[in-house]
Amino acid sequence: MKAIGYFSANQSDGDVSTTAELMELFYKNCNINGYDPDHIFSVGDYNSMVGHIKLMSQECTVLMQSPSSIAINVEEFIEKLIELYDINARIDNLTTDSQNIFEMAIDEWNVSSNNARGDKIREAMASRALRGDGLGKPPFGYSISSSRRLEINSIEADTVMLIFDLYCNQDMGMRRIVRYLNDRNLPTRSGSGWSIVTVRDILRNRSYLGTYTRFGMRVPRNHEALVSLDDFNKAQENMASRRVSRSSHPREPFLISGFSFCSACGNKMVGVSRRQGWKLKDGSAKLGIYRYYQCQSRTNQGRCLYHTWKAQDLESKVIESILEETSTGDHWINQIYLDTQTNETPDKMDTRILKAFENLGSGGISLVSFREIVARVRGSESIENDTKESIGIPATLEGWFGLPPQKTKILLSRIIDSVVVYDSEVTVNFKPKL
Repeated sequence: MKAIGYFSANQSDGDVSTTAELMELFYKNCNINGYDPDHIFSVGDYNSMVGHIKLMSQECTVLMQSPSSIAINVEEFIEKLIELYDINARIDNLTTDSQNIFEMAIDEWNVSSNNARGDKIREAMASRALRGDGLGKPPFGYSISSSRRLEINSIEADTVMLIFDLYCNQDMGMRRIVRYLNDRNLPTRSGSGWSIVTVRDILRNRSYLGTYTRFGMRVPRNHEALVSLDDFNKAQENMASRRVSRSSHPREPFLISGFSFCSACGNKMVGVSRRQGWKLKDGSAKLGIYRYYQCQSRTNQGRCLYHTWKAQDLESKVIESILEETSTGDHWINQIYLDTQTNETPDKMDTRILKAFENLGSGGISLVSFREIVARVRGSESIENDTKESIGIPATLEGWFGLPPQKTKILLSRIIDSVVVYDSEVTVNFKPKL
């Protein structure tokens, strides 16, 4: 993974360092974490740095002195964090033997709302983390010894090393790895099947390099590594090369996700988007975007053999069932209206985002999970604060698909209790009359 430096010798952060000292910290960080030094920008050249990152073909890490290098408050910091994440860049502290950058932001802007007793508990836990003591649930592949240190769990460790080998050396994608593990009944810690999320989190976890991270503390070479730095970096590069830029493809909601179920296994049907690019004979590039529903068991665990449905076909089937049900004008469903008038968006950042950021700083959630939480919160805000109007039930299929997708999803959720999806048919169960 490439590393970009973002620091200045004259930055007023209470601990002014010379340029040579900052450069030494930068290269020390790269050496410990296996980063490939790429470029260094001075504080204030943020836009130039963003432009540079957009031209890069792989994921990178931006190493900075403090959160105030890019922001004047936590709200601006979170906005910059998301902006960088969406162009495949993550951020971290320039210094390797102190708090991570998120914990620094929480302390600097007093984001935490813990009481005094909670603060004392947090400080004690952070002190133990700094010593490398195992806290909470250890990463898959490790156990906590009687001396509170991470030690290798041989059975789980074999699976971790197998996952990295399949992904890095045998050119298996995550979906094939999930199927491979489940077909051989290799156990997870919970006893449930393997999923794409579980495999992805293992491939991203720096614990397997011997680095212990907990409660904002990071301790390199704390325990025995399970994978080599070369394999770990190769895994990150593979994931980055297969990732489509998040910012260039705005997501269109799947209209019946959340209340549609597979008839074969009873699990939820989830919306899946696939993007495939190819070159034409004239040398021009073309991108195809495919949207479909698939049983969650098949999507994440490779266990259900139920067929998939194209998103538009399945959603059309459901809406046609509604039109048939409401063919008589006096049906109660025809009386439903969606009133989108709500209060204005508050000036301060949503407390759910701040709480998630606090969890990010303490190591309770990953950056990926934090970004998903922000997207969900802001997605609901955009629905609530869109336009001030009332929308009724459309009388035609074209009318339904002519509505803004988010409003269509709300209307469907108000009148449908569940959708059971079969091989070629669907059963729509309506909610009782309101």
